[in-house]
Amino acid sequence: MGDGRFQTPRISGKEGPDIFNELPDNVLHNMLSRLRLRDAVCTQILSPRWRKLWDSKPPSALEFSLTSMFLTAKNKVYCEKYRWPCFDYRDRFLGAVDQFLKSYKGTEIDLFKVHFCLGKEYASHVDDWIKIAAQKFGVRELSLRLRCPKQCVHLQKYIFDGNLLQCEGSKLDTLILDSIQFEGLIISGPQSLLHRAPSSSRSVQRTPSCFINLTVLKLSHCMLPHSLSFRPLVNLVELLIFMCTRIRGFELCNPKMKILTCVTSPPISMNLKGVPRLLDLRCWAGKTGLSFVCSELAQQVPSLKDLRAYSLENWVNFVPGIEKIKASGTVTSLVLVFDLITKFDISKIVTILRVFPNLKQLKLRLNCPFDIEQGKAIPAGDNVHEHLQEVEISGFYGTRKQIEFVIYLLNQASSLKKLIIFRTCTQLKVLLLDESPGQTTREALRGRRSWNDGELENILTRLSSAKKPHVEVKVEDA
Repeated sequence: MGDGRFQTPRISGKEGPDIFNELPDNVLHNMLSRLRLRDAVCTQILSPRWRKLWDSKPPSALEFSLTSMFLTAKNKVYCEKYRWPCFDYRDRFLGAVDQFLKSYKGTEIDLFKVHFCLGKEYASHVDDWIKIAAQKFGVRELSLRLRCPKQCVHLQKYIFDGNLLQCEGSKLDTLILDSIQFEGLIISGPQSLLHRAPSSSRSVQRTPSCFINLTVLKLSHCMLPHSLSFRPLVNLVELLIFMCTRIRGFELCNPKMKILTCVTSPPISMNLKGVPRLLDLRCWAGKTGLSFVCSELAQQVPSLKDLRAYSLENWVNFVPGIEKIKASGTVTSLVLVFDLITKFDISKIVTILRVFPNLKQLKLRLNCPFDIEQGKAIPAGDNVHEHLQEVEISGFYGTRKQIEFVIYLLNQASSLKKLIIFRTCTQLKVLLLDESPGQTTREALRGRRSWNDGELENILTRLSSAKKPHVEVKVEDA
């Protein structure tokens, strides 16, 4: 041990040669890259060689989080089930990150992550970390997720100042912000990341050069102004706005954008004419959203390939008539998630499918324990979905109209290869339940654990009459 080498004991108890020191540097660097940050730092105490390894090739990513710094795998399982102990570790976390960044000798980092519950009162620490990441490390990706999975404490959101990222020769191309607040000073100042949409009382503000190169911007659970413009971000390829508050609308003029996610409650208005190359869209389909999808989407986004629409509204009421829909021939993958308990209308579902004649993959998640018996008949003639290959239906109650819809797909989709149905195990409980006064539909859905063999056999028998030899049909529990 006197020569500075870490001696590995033999199984017999006698000291033997240090097998790690016999390994080449590239192998040891690979080992370091697979360790958590806390464990990788600890290797420096092993020997002078390990300290040189750390200094000669520092990691390309720094992640500061509860799991990467403090929790073991066993602790993490416990915390995910019961309680996320951010409060217990907060002072240790702040001190450890400050000390590490102060002593760290590296000068280039591609990815810088901070994932921890931190609010407005810890702004001085977060501000310093952002400055170091931008000015010292020249990061390409910055990720600030200032809330924990359990949301164990309710803090005032940290106020983000985009000027902290301003530096000469910035390489920043990915910015991920979670639980951040944007104040008026940040939004409307002479140098801002996001500015209010132009109005008669406010001139257009310029955006600092460090944001011009952004290709990915993700904003989750953030507090945003009512109106935003992303026009200055000319290189933006992906934009995500997820469950952000205050915002009511935004302006897009980003010709390079290919991926857009806009999931907010309540849904916000969108004009997609400024993103003509959009390929992937995920959005709320509320009162106006579903009508937009069926009648305006094809014209505004002519290149769209993948669409995912979510709704907590009574979707049946907002599907336009067949005469108002406009076909979107480029969409090949469609996901529709309708979570509100409502009645199933087979004609409305078929109308939605008619918007996408070249569809190859369809996923439906429904919550319809009853049928609309007086609904319109399925339009006949030109509804053949000849390109449809895979269908997945969740929330299947096995009602008469739902079975009829599945049979319709088996008959009309000539290229169908796979049909998977996830059955909801409350169907007959609801249909046969003699509800007492005041009992809600949601309460009526509780209590049933499984279908009996007779119910499943009846549905499979009805489907078998329309099933084709080359189609794989599965009925599984959700």
